[in-house]
Amino acid sequence: MEKLLIMGINTRGLVNSSLTLPYKTYSASYYCTFDFKLPYKEKHILKQKEGVSCGFIEKNYNPGKLLELSKDFIEEVDGIVLSSGISCNDFKGIFKKHKRKIIGNQKTEHVEDKYKFYKKIKNKYLTPKTFKINYGNNEDNISEILEIAKQYTNISFIIKPPPRIWRLWS
Repeated sequence: MEKLLIMGINTRGLVNSSLTLPYKTYSASYYCTFDFKLPYKEKHILKQKEGVSCGFIEKNYNPGKLLELSKDFIEEVDGIVLSSGISCNDFKGIFKKHKRKIIGNQKTEHVEDKYKFYKKIKNKYLTPKTFKINYGNNEDNISEILEIAKQYTNISFIIKPPPRIWRLWS
């Protein structure tokens, strides 16, 4: 049986898929949600607590911490699948030799920034209307969001990345 390590900010979806395959699945993730099906082995940095925010990921996340967390798994597994928040370029120093185990696309920097990628493809493919909100003062955020909603009264929006998902209804 092949041993597969899935790494990323949230590995739940990929882990759930891999559990249907004949792999021993390992997971190294930034956080673990309540509905996470436990794989063969797993480690995570944060554990979700009901009704409590873990803070802003932009301030707290570091792919180097994820690599350190998975140090034991990397030696043991046959293949590595990377999810969001970590790329082949993060495998430096003692981790560089494990790049060869990465399965899938190795050049993903051009799609990591979702808004930048949206701007690149919006005129070529059907894509949801997307805006980037400059998070800072909560009142300014709400004003900016309400202004967008007024301009597009026929569209519902999902707003991310705050800990809560807000939905604007027309």
